Amino acid sequence: MRDKSPKNKPKIQYNFIQDPNDVKQMITAFKITQKIMNEKVFDEYRQSNTSPSKDLVEDDEIIEHIRANVDTIYHPVGTFNMGQDAMSVVDETLRIKGLQRIRIADASIMPLITGGNTNIPTMVIAYKAADMMLEA
Repeated sequence: MRDKSPKNKPKIQYNFIQDPNDVKQMITAFKITQKIMNEKVFDEYRQSNTSPSKDLVEDDEIIEHIRANVDTIYHPVGTFNMGQDAMSVVDETLRIKGLQRIRIADASIMPLITGGNTNIPTMVIAYKAADMMLEA
């Protein structure tokens, strides 16, 4: 958080590629992608050097490139996972476990990301939350 004022936007740190296993998997994925994209069959379609670049060979160079360019094209989900397992935070009524009057009604309750855009499923969650609150 930048400061305590609710009027200011929070600073969000995604912590991409912090786990050593993530680093290893990203380097492997990068090398596989690099190999595929540099295949001769793509020569006629490639207008210039592609990213991942042919110039990146060493693992430390690759991970530096990844850290500088990594982003998500998906909306993050699962930070307040709904379920009945020990890792879940929200119950089936969208209440935070252990609290009675706070519900979470956004994509953060989705245990897994949907196959498509999260907008419509999030709207469904919100409508269901509204119904549950009206029933209470």
